[in-house]
Amino acid sequence: MGKADKRKPKTRIEFLQDFLAFCNNRSDGLWLFRGEPNSSFELIPKIGRTGIFKTYEYDKERWLYEEFESRSRLFLEGRDKDRNRIETMAIAQHYGLPTRLLDWSYSPLVALYFAVTSEPLDKEARIHSVRPQSRYVISSSESKPLQDGREPDVYFVRPPTLNMRIANQRGAFSLHNRPNVAWKPADAVKAPDSVISHYAELRVPAQLRNELSEFLFVLGIDDTVIRHDLEGVARTMSWQLRTGFGTFEVSS
Repeated sequence: MGKADKRKPKTRIEFLQDFLAFCNNRSDGLWLFRGEPNSSFELIPKIGRTGIFKTYEYDKERWLYEEFESRSRLFLEGRDKDRNRIETMAIAQHYGLPTRLLDWSYSPLVALYFAVTSEPLDKEARIHSVRPQSRYVISSSESKPLQDGREPDVYFVRPPTLNMRIANQRGAFSLHNRPNVAWKPADAVKAPDSVISHYAELRVPAQLRNELSEFLFVLGIDDTVIRHDLEGVARTMSWQLRTGFGTFEVSS
């Protein structure tokens, strides 16, 4: 069932104790985790959020997807010629196109990283954790059409290892059949034929986020590892320059 820890840790040690207990209770390898930098954010894929379209329309999304599929061929020539719609959508998501996918991870550390380092940086963050029912977990090789409000609301997708970023993040996706409607796992878990069997969340106090970012850096969880490219290296170094963490004073 869905639940949240009501205790609010005041120190980094107290939070890490709560985090370890949270992970220990979800350590069978079948849970997915997602970090949100603001605990008030809803689980709505980017394609369905306010500001992408004036109002969400399925036909607009379908045009966007088909146009990307066409325009990307030149840049993906010779790679995965037989990729299906979900795989193409995953590529589009990777390069920043709004899709009906949401990113999840099998690693709670990755979820914590995104929760504490993403903007806004001054809000209470949250980690969602779900245990999907196996019949609603599909491989990316299964070619499902874009659906318009059909049940179930959500599938979970094991993505192809398109790049080292997905591999390092131990990534997965949720595929939303009603992308403009917030998915509420705390309510969904109560449904008779729910796509998830369990749900839990962990809140991250705003005042601890900077300390936790530093601690994750010490553990080797930073943009260099998460993104696994030069952009990640530059983002990590920029963060160090901004915060002064893990840098040496340079004598003149």
